[in-house]
Amino acid sequence: MLNEIQIRVLNSLMDSDENVEEIKNILKNIDKYIVDDAQIIQTLLFLFENKYIACILPQYDEKEKRYFPYEISSPDITKMQDYWFKLLSKGRIEVNKECYNPYFSE
Repeated sequence: MLNEIQIRVLNSLMDSDENVEEIKNILKNIDKYIVDDAQIIQTLLFLFENKYIACILPQYDEKEKRYFPYEISSPDITKMQDYWFKLLSKGRIEVNKECYNPYFSE
């Protein structure tokens, strides 16, 4: 079972892919839940390792003149601020269970 910060981080990814700063802003401004970058990064690593989220690094293609998402198989903790995070189906199921808990528990 996931803890409160893990559920809140997953919930922050429900609508779109986000980076560490945006996740922190969503938690602070919408949920009124204050956490520091280290807590968010540790949570993201746990969620990544347990396949709730994917880690993406936008890379610029000179030929196409635009950014493309490149999925990271093993995130570097020193570069976590550069990555974007995407909810995977396992994460979406967990958030839906939390949101619709009365329906799941009946």
